[in-house]
Order: sequence, then C-alpha cells, then structure tokens
Amino acid sequence: RVHGDYIFFFTESKCFTVETNYFHSIMRIVSKYTFAFLITINSLFIFCVLLYSTSNDPTSNCKSNDNKSPKIDTQIEAKPNNYKVVPNIVHQIWLHEPEFEFIHYICLLSIYKNMKPDAIYFHTNMGLGFNGSHGNTEPWFDRARLAIPLLVVKEITPPDYIFNISISTQYTAPHQADVLRLEILMEYGGIYLDGDVFALRPLDNLRYYDYTVNEHEPNSLMNGVILARSSSLFLNLFYQGYINYKPDCWSCTCCGFQAELSQMFPHLVHIATDLVYPKWMQSGIQYYANYDWTIGKYTTHIWLREWNNRHEKITPENIHCINSAFGKMMYK
Repeated sequence: RVHGDYIFFFTESKCFTVETNYFHSIMRIVSKYTFAFLITINSLFIFCVLLYSTSNDPTSNCKSNDNKSPKIDTQIEAKPNNYKVVPNIVHQIWLHEPEFEFIHYICLLSIYKNMKPDAIYFHTNMGLGFNGSHGNTEPWFDRARLAIPLLVVKEITPPDYIFNISISTQYTAPHQADVLRLEILMEYGGIYLDGDVFALRPLDNLRYYDYTVNEHEPNSLMNGVILARSSSLFLNLFYQGYINYKPDCWSCTCCGFQAELSQMFPHLVHIATDLVYPKWMQSGIQYYANYDWTIGKYTTHIWLREWNNRHEKITPENIHCINSAFGKMMYK
C-alpha cells in the first residue's frame, strides 16, 4: 500500500516499509534493463541470421555455373496481405553522372504513363545540373520535369561507408546506389527502379506483398526492381547483411546475399518471375528479337550498358531504325 512517502509491504508475519523514491528508482532500473534485454535478443537474432548466411563462401551466389548451391525455391514464399502495403511511389537514384540521356527520359516517361504512380522521387547528388541535350533542345532531364508533374527531385548524399566498411573504389557509384535504395525503401517504402527500366503496366498486383523481387540468374536475385513495405523484415535483414559487405565484388551482397537470405526466409519474400524481362543472362534479346513485349511482363530492363558497349547512343532519330522488340517498345 502507498501511504505518503512510503510503500508498505505485507507478508504473512511481517510488515516492512520502503521509501517511494527508492522504489521508483528500482522500477526504473528494472524497466531500463528489460528494454536492453529485448534489444539484445533482437540483435542476437539478426547476428545468427548473418552468421548462418556466411557459413559458405558468399561469392558462390554470384556464379551462375555453381551447381552446388540450391536453386531458388519459388514455390514456398510469402503470402499477400489483404490490402496494398507498398506505397505507389517510385524511387530512382542518380549519382555522379552529369549526362541524362534520351533513353532515361523515355524510361521515366514510361513510368509516369504506364505504371501510373502517385509520385516519382528522383534521388540525386547532382542537383539539377544535367547535360544530355539533343540538338538545340533543352537537356532531357529538364524536359522530363516539364512532362511529368509527379517528378520530385530529392537531394541525397552518397554514403562513403556501410557498417564502418569503406565503399568500393572500383564500383563506387553502383555500390553506393545499392545501399541507398535499401535505406530509401526503409524510410519511404515503395517501388525502386533502375534508370534503364521501362515500365509496361502498373504493379498494383504486387503491392500486396511486403517484399517483391525478380530472379536475376540461378542463385541470384536482382535489385534493379524492388517493391517493399518500409517495415519489411526481409528488407531490414537484407540491409543488415551489409555488415559482411565485399567492396571488391560487384554483386555478392546486392544479389548473392539477397538470394541466400530468400533461401533461409522464403516466407518473407515474393519472387515474381514476371516482374522483369529480360534477365541478366538473357540481356540482348530485346535488341535483336521480335517478340510480343506487351504480354505478361511488368517491366523491361534495357541493360543500357550492354547497348552502349555495342552501338551508338539512342536518339529520337535512330530509335526508328531499331527493328526489334526494343525499338518498337521505345517508339511507342
């Protein structure tokens, strides 16, 4: 019983008192260490996940000819929620590169017209200082801002470290973008798209899942298109996996570890086989083959680096000369 400045404790044979200020101090200590205990348990869980994931060579997930690694099981996976949990907000990241090409403009336009998002957040450290004009026209990014009223530019600072590990000097911009897309999705939720992804239709059917990606190649999940709820547990575990970040490996963490994690927690991730086409191992088919690109798929990954390595840059003039699914898609 509380009486004045004292609390009375009764037992069967005794009654003793404790000053309330001491009692409150004890309760604060108990509360403090209970919270610390819960945090410790959560950290141990994440540590065990990461320890298990690194028991094998993480680079094995980057090799498509590694027959020892199990193929990603797309049969056991996450169940959809009863309502859309992923915001209809598209995120793109643009780092260090001053030239915004015509093809990037077309891809942004396809997102706006075909995907019909509520907003497009363009995260960049370039401000509005983009080149990439054609002839006497204004730069393509300026044209995108005029054509897409939903386009919002957000200034961002690329990270130099992740979990006290220096970001790669060999793959600086790609690895910085790998980290940033996870941090952005943890903050906002939504749909991340690479700058060379062409949207074919809305992704509404996939927004019921906490986390959705596409298979990249055997034993690898791509991170060029990601749908995620900001509170997704898989997203959080994926980000924590960067504690074992490999600066000298292009895709060990962003693709390899993500696939490894999906093997451990298939109920946390939806692997959509129709989210992106073509996959990395099929890249190039869109340049030369005539297939019906309007059926079945949500997006087309142009793999612009592959095109630029083989051909001249795409312009409004030469796009009409590309006689393939890619050319027809762009022209439309």
